[in-house]
Amino acid sequence: MTCLLLRISSPRAYRLMSKMKLMPLRTTTRQRQMMKGMPCEFGFNKVSLDSIGAFMKNKARVQCYGTLVLDEMKVREVVAFNKSTYKVDGFVDYGNGHDSETTADHALVLMFVPLFHSWVQPIASFATRHAASGRVLARLVLEAILQCNNATVVAVISDGASTNKAMWSCFGIKGKLHEPKHRVDHPCVPDQQPYFLCYVPHIIKCIRNHLMRHKYGMIGEHKINFDPYRRLQEVDGKQQLWVVLKLTKEHVSPDNLRKMNLFSRSTAIRLKVYLWLEEPDLKDCHGTAQFTLMVNNLFDALNVKLPKFGITSSSKEVEEFLDAVNTTEENHITNGTVMFASQVTMESLRVTLASVRDLITDLLSKGARYVLTGKLNEDPLEKFFGVTRSYGGDEDHPTLISFAHIYRLLSLYTPISTCVTGNVSYEQTFVLATVANSMKRGRKDTLSSHERLQEAIRAKLAEISSTAQNETPTPPDHGYSTPAAQDCVIYYLCGYLVHSYLKHQRCSDCVRNIQSENAECPEAFLTLEREFKHESLKLPSASNCMFRGIEAKISDELQKNRLCSETFWSLLDALEDCDITSVGCSVHKATTTAELLHSYIVLRLHFAARDTCKSFSSSEKVASARKKVKLM
Repeated sequence: MTCLLLRISSPRAYRLMSKMKLMPLRTTTRQRQMMKGMPCEFGFNKVSLDSIGAFMKNKARVQCYGTLVLDEMKVREVVAFNKSTYKVDGFVDYGNGHDSETTADHALVLMFVPLFHSWVQPIASFATRHAASGRVLARLVLEAILQCNNATVVAVISDGASTNKAMWSCFGIKGKLHEPKHRVDHPCVPDQQPYFLCYVPHIIKCIRNHLMRHKYGMIGEHKINFDPYRRLQEVDGKQQLWVVLKLTKEHVSPDNLRKMNLFSRSTAIRLKVYLWLEEPDLKDCHGTAQFTLMVNNLFDALNVKLPKFGITSSSKEVEEFLDAVNTTEENHITNGTVMFASQVTMESLRVTLASVRDLITDLLSKGARYVLTGKLNEDPLEKFFGVTRSYGGDEDHPTLISFAHIYRLLSLYTPISTCVTGNVSYEQTFVLATVANSMKRGRKDTLSSHERLQEAIRAKLAEISSTAQNETPTPPDHGYSTPAAQDCVIYYLCGYLVHSYLKHQRCSDCVRNIQSENAECPEAFLTLEREFKHESLKLPSASNCMFRGIEAKISDELQKNRLCSETFWSLLDALEDCDITSVGCSVHKATTTAELLHSYIVLRLHFAARDTCKSFSSSEKVASARKKVKLM
């Protein structure tokens, strides 16, 4: 599996390492065999869902509880013709079989995280244009809850994006002060109600941004001011020995590319120390220090990962902060005081804290010995995206097609090793589905679907070839000796088709019919000029003049209709009324004509996908330049 990820990340490096024999690597043939046995398609992953169902089959009810985490990541737009499925990949795909003409630039992933087991399992991926709408997300979440066999989703976790808030609205979730709703009835389990949570680090980031923008706020009866954070860094920065080392200039004045750790216990200690020392610039910072400590304690309470620190009763920090949020908004309504966060953030915080509070009570009442609140966040999915980006190649974001391959492998294999040193605590996680189960099921399904697809293509090509004429067409007379440039290119491509066809053709009559030794044809000028060695390139016979008409039909179809996933079948339909001449001997003319037609259409689709990707590349360069200008 590591070899597959390495090859996806850098095919050139993989070939070089294999050629130099730096380590024992699998051959590309063996890798292709393995890839065929693993499904590479968007939608719900049946192998993952079956693995979850088998694992949870004989477990106690509380052991089957888990959370559903969803998030999206940016991918680069790209299209490519897939010769295995005969579809053009790179378009919006929700796994429902509906074709789309819109290219995808985001990937949506759904992951199941059990509350009392160490594994995580991605269960679905979807290709979307921008962020999926709230209505679509609600439908996918509901379907995911129903698809989790023998497992019960007790919480749905997402970040604070507007589309996720729209998804909340579809379920009736709201964080209003006097009419909050943070859970819904489970569609299958009568006495279970899935809770909805927002990713807590995202909420804290929104609080920080609000205070940076508005400079002032209130939480309960405490006054908060952002200036003490800046003055604290200035005062402490003048000394060679600091009270606490963590706070830097980048924390209090971060740019668009930096993160910060402002609301920490260390910052609260520094504020209290200088308040006790009666520092002139930090006289009125008691409320700010208290707020900083409250946020730090809340984050710690919502990030418990070790069983020895597990919550065995209600969380005091969660309840205190929830009361402070309610008091703050009541004061804002009655007295007009300024809140420490925006209204949207306050509602998200209220829903999240109420969900955590009630979920802890619910789990403990149903037999859980403790609750690890570290399971109630998006960290596993964020790690998944980080690994995906690291294997995505030179760019920060992988292409959609690379993402599909990487997702397929990471759903079966976790390439993360134990952290020996560093500033993060290692948490051992692995995926539940195995390569063996995937290949056992995927190979059988792939072979059957591939056989059906090939049969349909052969039938369609036979239908088109049945109207082919037996007479060799006469090359058109242009009235001048110099042919058109397009005719030279078509002649060159036909020579390539002849070269490919001769690799597996044993019939000498067919070879004489499709190949020519006459180099006097005006259209052969390009082919002769591109030869590095005499007769190294093949010359097609006059019977291949039919590809001029075929090229005209294909070009017209590609210009009239945008490239989509079903373009291959659209081109076959367009060739039904095209004048086609049968090629090959009398015995093999039907199969030879169909094979050459098939090869030419596939070749043209590769060219069309390449040209489309060039337009994407130029658009991305312009967008990247604009982004860099904004950051300067």
